[in-house]
Amino acid sequence: MPGNTLAADKLSAYLGTLLSKLAGDTPQNQTLAETLVWHDLIGRPAQGVARFQALYHDIREGRITHPCQPALIKKNHSGARLDGDNGPGQTVATQAMDQAMTLAREAGMGLVTVGNSHDPGTAAYEVQRAARQNLVALAFGTSAPCMAAHGGSEPVLGENRLAFAAPRSTDQPLLFEMLTTAPDPAPGLLKGTAPLIQTTLQPFAGAKGYCLAVMVEILAGILSGNAEGESGDTGQCFVAIDISRFMPAAEFQDRMEELYGFIKASGDDPSSLHLPGEARWQLLAQHQQQGITLDPGTARELAALGQEHGLTWPAGDLP
Repeated sequence: MPGNTLAADKLSAYLGTLLSKLAGDTPQNQTLAETLVWHDLIGRPAQGVARFQALYHDIREGRITHPCQPALIKKNHSGARLDGDNGPGQTVATQAMDQAMTLAREAGMGLVTVGNSHDPGTAAYEVQRAARQNLVALAFGTSAPCMAAHGGSEPVLGENRLAFAAPRSTDQPLLFEMLTTAPDPAPGLLKGTAPLIQTTLQPFAGAKGYCLAVMVEILAGILSGNAEGESGDTGQCFVAIDISRFMPAAEFQDRMEELYGFIKASGDDPSSLHLPGEARWQLLAQHQQQGITLDPGTARELAALGQEHGLTWPAGDLP
């Protein structure tokens, strides 16, 4: 393999070891490393290993707490609110979804909110974990303001993401995640001056995306008690639903496959029709077999971090 292509397990172990040089031995090292690597596996590198160096330096400089100890603020039979202890969003998200899954097993549904943490990238990793345990899962997250309200020009909402997953009879849950911002900045809405220009984004699909963004702000921002508008302070919300409270898991999975069949039969070329998430699982299988190819600059940066601690780059020579 080229020097910037690595097997996922070796890359995850390397990142975990780097984190241990900062934080000592803690299971949170591998949680954070595996979450980042998983995003590369499914073809979302911008939310994956490319973020490691910034996280590493934020942890080293004390801007992010790792390991963190999220604290329970309030709990009832089906809901909980956590303080994320200024931890990495990925680590905090894992602990919050674990709590939501436990509540769902006990009460049929669990909803957990968490404030005082950082951006987890996406919540896709967490909802697919829950789906693999025969739970329907949703997740919502806020970010620092960067998007205008529909019809507005000043940034008042974050990218405000949402994710959903549901189990199937295969090992590939239905999965989607999305931001509520439009992909391209609206023309004429540039803030600041060169060389640092902050672009005010617009909601996707106009009023529809704006309404979804407000919903996410309420669930993940207000309900978590998150500090509104603070840069780096992210609110999150996780929901898990126990299918067995409504029907046997096998019946649910059968009905999911019926839905898939209806969708596949709706086009002239069934091979071109897919359930949400299928393309991600195809990429995951490909990268598990062929390895993850990092951007050469990212690979060099990670190798240099390892050299500071006497670690050998697991792929050998860099390109």
